[in-house]
Amino acid sequence: MKVVIVGGGPAGLITGLCLLKRGISPLILEKNAEISSTACAEGCDLTSLKQIPFDSSQHISKEVDGAEFIFPGSYSFSSTRKGAVLDRNRWLRGMAAEFAGKGGVIKANARVKSIGSNVIFLENGDNVAYDILIGADGPFSIVRKHMGIPQELLAGVQYKIKCNTSNIDHLQFYFDKRFSSHYSWVFPKKEYLNVGLAGKFSQLDIFVDFLGLKGKILKKEVGAIPVGGIPGKIVKDNIALIGDAASMTNPLSGGGIAPIIYASDILSRNVYNLNIYEVEIKKHPMFHAAILKAKNVLMKATNTEMGKMGKVVDGKVFEETRYSDLLGMTRYPLLVPKILLLSKGVIMTMRWGW
Repeated sequence: MKVVIVGGGPAGLITGLCLLKRGISPLILEKNAEISSTACAEGCDLTSLKQIPFDSSQHISKEVDGAEFIFPGSYSFSSTRKGAVLDRNRWLRGMAAEFAGKGGVIKANARVKSIGSNVIFLENGDNVAYDILIGADGPFSIVRKHMGIPQELLAGVQYKIKCNTSNIDHLQFYFDKRFSSHYSWVFPKKEYLNVGLAGKFSQLDIFVDFLGLKGKILKKEVGAIPVGGIPGKIVKDNIALIGDAASMTNPLSGGGIAPIIYASDILSRNVYNLNIYEVEIKKHPMFHAAILKAKNVLMKATNTEMGKMGKVVDGKVFEETRYSDLLGMTRYPLLVPKILLLSKGVIMTMRWGW
């Protein structure tokens, strides 16, 4: 059976490598002339990263000792889950080279025009037959559009800022409505920072000023973050979605790499029975409804409420925290339901990455 993957980003390449590991040689259709990265904070926890059938270690720009979550009033809690900030372009091209070296085929400049029954029509006039079609073509997926599935997106903006990062050993997530209705981030790389947020560049400028960063802006990036959670259907007949095309990005943290890694293993095991793939995805804790509910709490909470939530967890380490440590929330009885929902979402998120 001929398996065709639309999209040569992380979802397409990792799925392709997992399929090769199981003796299946797929064709990847990439719309661009070469494999390249879109806007991304580039972070992933090391536990998840090591599950890929590819050695990512040579493509790590900087390893981090964990993550710090910062609330209004400078309240914060942290995680000791070790991770990495990748050089995503080199990482993608490394995976593409290994995929091709093991017998996989990547067809570049293959922009999909439309999809028919067992055939893909390309803008250059070529037709590509398929038995199984995997849509790994990002947040604006043409495969998803063909399946008639709507998508909920947030705009994400990011600066790459020249900076000495030698004393920065954690990822930083800011939950502060002064900057973003969702969250903002600071991810250290070897010689610069990825600084971004869900929102506009005008908001990002305010965030950068708040941080006191004076380094040169090396690059400005903009992208789309799926935050709607897994839709009701990600499979239709012999077509399946994965990655951003399937809204697999964690709606609370915005992390997209770890969900792809676990989903690609599930898909490769069930590529000839896509209905089982969909069932297993829906059952997996990384796609638990509690994470989406926590995102909704976060989006609707005021800065005053976020500050109070931060005060409850201030100074705590996620891996050492128990529900009994959250008794401080009884000081804010009206916030207890929100704190519990947010806590459950954070727990589900941190078990499977960030």
